[in-house]
Amino acid sequence: MSGNDQNDKEMLYTNAEAVAEAMIFAAGESVALVDIANVLMLSREDTEAVMEKLMTRVNGRNGGVILRKMDDSFRFCSRPDLHECMRVYFERPQSQNLSRAASETLAVIAYMQPVTRAVIESVRGVNSDSALTRLLERELVCEKGKADTPGRPILYGTTELFLQSAGLSSLDDLPKPAVEEDSKNIEQMDMFSLDDNVTEQQENATSESAEVSETAETANAQDTEKEE
Repeated sequence: MSGNDQNDKEMLYTNAEAVAEAMIFAAGESVALVDIANVLMLSREDTEAVMEKLMTRVNGRNGGVILRKMDDSFRFCSRPDLHECMRVYFERPQSQNLSRAASETLAVIAYMQPVTRAVIESVRGVNSDSALTRLLERELVCEKGKADTPGRPILYGTTELFLQSAGLSSLDDLPKPAVEEDSKNIEQMDMFSLDDNVTEQQENATSESAEVSETAETANAQDTEKEE
């Protein structure tokens, strides 16, 4: 077989790859690995192999769209290095940057989730109602249930949009914060360069050192008072 014939063969999609690509494109959002496996009628392991080959194929052609894995789901995204070029089209009149308070709050939630409002405020040392509301509106965080403590305070965590905007595949990819060995202080929770993947315009933000000034019991007590 000649080199050209071999290259042509490698360029051909398998039926499984073509179906998976069509599914994700048509969905317009993340598609779970289990759903792809069900459609392809393949085992999880075989489906993972198909998706690895498809990601290599799509991401290796240097086009404007990449196939990104986020936890156990897949979705098409624009290439991060092209976002500045597209900004003129997607940019909104008003600034969409997160405030410092919102960035700090997002950092606390990202690293400590699921976490209650009282614990967030305990770490930051200030009221976080406005910042939390802003993050909920931007769909970067969401409710993750309620804590099994007096008053059943709401637990908050990050969303898939947060992963997508931060360019992360999973929460395991979060940069490790520096933690002092002789205390429980959370030091320099550097925030992430948030990608403008879905017309949201976000840039680097930094969260400065914050001490955990109250115990979890005090935080729970604050939640109980708020619920009452």
